[in-house]
Amino acid sequence: MQKTIRTQLSDLRPVFLWVYGPLCMGMVIILGAIYAAGIPLAWLTRDPLAIMGGEFYVGSISNFGILFWCGAATISLFTAGLLGRSEEAREDRKFLLFGGLLTLLLCLDDLYMFHETVFPRYFHLKEGLVVLSYGVLLMAYVWRFRKTILESRFLLLLLASLFLGVSAVVDRLVHDTFPLRHLIEDGSKLFGIVSWFAYYLTFCRNLLAAKTGASGE
Repeated sequence: MQKTIRTQLSDLRPVFLWVYGPLCMGMVIILGAIYAAGIPLAWLTRDPLAIMGGEFYVGSISNFGILFWCGAATISLFTAGLLGRSEEAREDRKFLLFGGLLTLLLCLDDLYMFHETVFPRYFHLKEGLVVLSYGVLLMAYVWRFRKTILESRFLLLLLASLFLGVSAVVDRLVHDTFPLRHLIEDGSKLFGIVSWFAYYLTFCRNLLAAKTGASGE
């Protein structure tokens, strides 16, 4: 039976509150902050390439990686929500919840350059210290959920760690004048992000398949 607009408005009231409430509050906070700092509004609302006058392909590899960060975080958090609060799914739900939040942090760091710019410039924290803290968080996550990881197809997670590690080492130790520096650094980073995404995609697919009795292969 087709629902009327009035019925939908009633049914969707909680959704409106959770979606548009925080969005409106965030917009008010941002507008107040940029007004106080004297920042042009267009700098926050327009596309960066339009503001800088860059070509459409500028930063395309980095943007591609951001999409996969977002995909991994979304899949993990969405699946964690689907698992409900049953005791049987408790460990998997925690694994995906914390994994999704960690992925979201890495996504935001990549998108807004937290460890390169935000933390050093505005919070006076050294870049190396921020990167180290991310590493500690990752190791704590892996140690806490080591049993879940070892029971999964963890090769993809190992590959993701390897590629991201290579990217971090090149970033810290290889000089800009080296001809292939950016290809190795950013290429390894992209392979690492895609491997990270593939791990969580595979984990969630197999987990949900097991719950529904479908094939996860």
